[in-house]
Amino acid sequence: MKPWFEREAKIIKFPEPEKKVVQMPNVASYPDFMTGVSDLKARMGKGEISQDSHDKLYTDLIHRFMRKESFETPWFLREDTMLNEAARGVMFREPGQKFYYKDDQTKFLEFQKVIALPQQQNNFDNTEQMEQAIQGVYEKIKTKDIHWFNNPTGALAFAIAHFKNEQGQAKFFGKYFRQLTGSPQQRTNVWKNTDFRDLGYQLDTPSSRKAGYGLKPQLVGLKTDYTYSNPNQIISEINDKTFSEPLKSMPGSFPKFIVDEKLEPAVRDDFGEVIGPIALWQGMNLATATEDARKFYLGDKPWSSCKIIFPGAQTTGLIDSVLRPQKGAAIGISSKGGKGAQPSVKNLFSGINATRKNPTENNKKLLSEYKQAISVIETLAEKSAVDGIIEVAFQRGLIDNTVVDAFERAKGKGGKLSKQDQQILLPLTKYKKSKGKSVLVYHALAGLANLLAQSLNTDKKLRLSEAGLKFLNSSPMIQLYMDTKSELGTVEVTGFKAIWPPQFSGRVEVSDRMYQTNKSPNGKMSFSLV
Repeated sequence: MKPWFEREAKIIKFPEPEKKVVQMPNVASYPDFMTGVSDLKARMGKGEISQDSHDKLYTDLIHRFMRKESFETPWFLREDTMLNEAARGVMFREPGQKFYYKDDQTKFLEFQKVIALPQQQNNFDNTEQMEQAIQGVYEKIKTKDIHWFNNPTGALAFAIAHFKNEQGQAKFFGKYFRQLTGSPQQRTNVWKNTDFRDLGYQLDTPSSRKAGYGLKPQLVGLKTDYTYSNPNQIISEINDKTFSEPLKSMPGSFPKFIVDEKLEPAVRDDFGEVIGPIALWQGMNLATATEDARKFYLGDKPWSSCKIIFPGAQTTGLIDSVLRPQKGAAIGISSKGGKGAQPSVKNLFSGINATRKNPTENNKKLLSEYKQAISVIETLAEKSAVDGIIEVAFQRGLIDNTVVDAFERAKGKGGKLSKQDQQILLPLTKYKKSKGKSVLVYHALAGLANLLAQSLNTDKKLRLSEAGLKFLNSSPMIQLYMDTKSELGTVEVTGFKAIWPPQFSGRVEVSDRMYQTNKSPNGKMSFSLV
């Protein structure tokens, strides 16, 4: 049985006036979606195919190149797996890549290959066939010692990953799937690298090493979007005493952690998001800027009059923690350094609101000068990820009412599109190239986001970048970066650098990175510092 994307359209012949036989286009022969669309339009224009035939072939074309839409929840609310997770997972590993053992880094697993079965179809016909295939694998590898990461309940396909350990011994790992996805040459099922963490192994890449230590606030046991009254509550919830106990030396001294010195980047960048607000709350002498910020936001009250929150929403952008006073605006703490920190539309809108709440003559002039840019930022911040870009794009003349109505109908029908709406939204897909299979409604939305970003970034009269930078630096925010040093077996906090008011520089550009061609948006339109 061939998977749906390999099926060939049936060959249909019909008479022409000259009694010649014309062969219908074969959808399977088109190399990409847009080539197929152009060819079908050209053939219909020449009279080679009828409107009905065009519509049927067009539908087949969508089914070949774009994933079928079937949702339990509306498309604009649907949550999916992390972007490109399959491309980073075990199914896409390269021979020779290693997973190191965290407790003893002389031990490792070196990836050899992965085999997914069945090979020529998406799944076995029944569990008996699958069991026979598994027995065949046991015979081929001459062992039944395979570590399975999940149970076979409901599964009709599986994959076996072959590794070698540091002694050159073969090690096998398996995972069951309901069915296989992708082509026989490259299966795209999600098999996360992080599955190996339960066995003590971590993918050996710089980013995975840092993330693998799990020192972000939510990974050390802290609750996101929860209000902590004091640091003691925070310290008591940290799930590893190696990291919680040294924090008890504060505020008398900065903490020193008895850990492998290779953890320094993770301690500095990730666990620093926990240490920073604690040190500030405790009134440690961090920098003159933090004292200036305290007086500006709190007057004669100490930082300990605030509550501490670790936000969990992706739209928080630069903000890693929040100090919330009894009255007044919440004060964001940005612990990220370099260009890894990207502002969100929420950060910019916070700056606008802070400016509005302080109606000095200079601020009134600022609000008047950037009135148009403020309107765009406010719409993107206040509306949903879908409605925001549609409204701004319509206001700027990038789309008309027919496109707006087509998106609205898609929302009302759980993402399903009529043939007419498919044709209305299809032109938007050219603005964002798909890296794999797409869903037309998401692809169109991503294309619109890209088109809108280009329009906003190139509109010199709008002055959005200039406005964004001014309001970003007006946000109630402190840039607080932790310094560390490492020696054999230790990582020690040495101090903090603080900047207030914020002094972000460069150019603020609108980014469509939250909009993907195969899934609902991961968040609202974002901004990048370049």
